[in-house]
Amino acid sequence: MVELKTENRPMTALRLDHVSLRVGKHTILNDVSMDLPKGRVTALVGPSGSGKSSLLRVLNRLWDGVPRVRVDGSVWYGDTDLYAKRVDVSVVRSHIGMVFQRPTPFPKSIFQNIALPLGVYGAARSEIAGRVESALKTVGLWDEVSGRLNQSALTLSGGQQQRLCIARALAVEPTVLLMDEPASALDPKSRRRIDELILSLKDTVTVLIVTHHLDEARQVSERLGVLVNGRLVAFGETDAVFASQNDVVARYLSRHDEG
Repeated sequence: MVELKTENRPMTALRLDHVSLRVGKHTILNDVSMDLPKGRVTALVGPSGSGKSSLLRVLNRLWDGVPRVRVDGSVWYGDTDLYAKRVDVSVVRSHIGMVFQRPTPFPKSIFQNIALPLGVYGAARSEIAGRVESALKTVGLWDEVSGRLNQSALTLSGGQQQRLCIARALAVEPTVLLMDEPASALDPKSRRRIDELILSLKDTVTVLIVTHHLDEARQVSERLGVLVNGRLVAFGETDAVFASQNDVVARYLSRHDEG
């Protein structure tokens, strides 16, 4: 098993070099290259079907084992190509967490939702309670659930469930957190709380968020990528991308800008 090290790329959390994704005869991603700066929030926007969610799944190796799928190019975590044969997928996912569009709590207690992954990734039993509490405090849930940790996570509201899923991902202390439209299924108040949480995380974890909301991308990200038809047509500082004169980028942003 290969350990993942970042010493020779101290400012870069992940580097994509000419990444392409094909499913059967269909090209989903085409020659995507970009660097995710460490300790920053990067947003991906683009039309539906442009490959944004598929790209996140490439980074977390969620395409592994899916028939007729081919990933070309390299995804570098430090000096390690995450698609090298010696790299175990469980090691990748201990460093790169994932939060999905809809909350996905386990049908277990609030406490177990966080404790179980900690056990899987080797946390000492004596540490688990403290790390559960710390993760819940990070996402602002501790005061809301501390008196009912043994209740089912399914009793929580949708916004609480999503924050629990974020806490579960953060508890194993990843260096990168992938978020696939984490607030799109929530009410406006819950969405604002998720956005505030993302901003609070950037000093401790690198975040890559997919969003359809351009106002959210403006608010939370420092770097912005625009995917159109599987190609990265723009990538850079968020304000600079929004000011781009590139026809494809300007056309997409003007049609979808929510002000």
